[in-house]
Amino acid sequence: MRFYIDETFQLEDKQHHKTFYALAAIGLPEDELEPVRQFLKARGHGDPLHGTELLRSDSGHKELLEITRRISHKSVEIVTSCPIEKNDRSGERARAKLIRALVSHILTKYPDTKQILFEARLTGYASEQDAKTFREIRKQLEDANIKIGQAYKTEEPLLWAADLLATSYRQMMTRAVDRYFDAWQAEVITP
Repeated sequence: MRFYIDETFQLEDKQHHKTFYALAAIGLPEDELEPVRQFLKARGHGDPLHGTELLRSDSGHKELLEITRRISHKSVEIVTSCPIEKNDRSGERARAKLIRALVSHILTKYPDTKQILFEARLTGYASEQDAKTFREIRKQLEDANIKIGQAYKTEEPLLWAADLLATSYRQMMTRAVDRYFDAWQAEVITP
């Protein structure tokens, strides 16, 4: 099993939406990696699929649901989410908390996992915070023989599936639109 993880969040805004940070994880068994990767590449016609872009058109709405239906029965989907505290303006403490909770959950429930791959973040403060969190959990992962890493969506199409799950969760949280998230079979955990 290998897990691919993307994020979504809602920071404080002028409409006073409920703040949250969430990590969306798609886990696939080894024998499904290449078929799902090729399926996503074909659906994206060579370009990365992005949930926010898909939701800008009626055909994109249908595409998101179709892709979800084709992937969800082959994968494990996990979303971990928590509110963002007011003094955590960028959500980095919430993200670190969620990374630790998600990794702990994977270690406990999916001990055959070989890799956990996060979408790479921009160089600077955000990537430094991730590096710090990864150092904290590295020993746990090494003991379990799990590799942790980061990649850009342009390098790994399986991160696109995690993005679609994250977008589906965001639609449910910010717009009260459940149909996309309900199409997945996601387990939601809160630390």
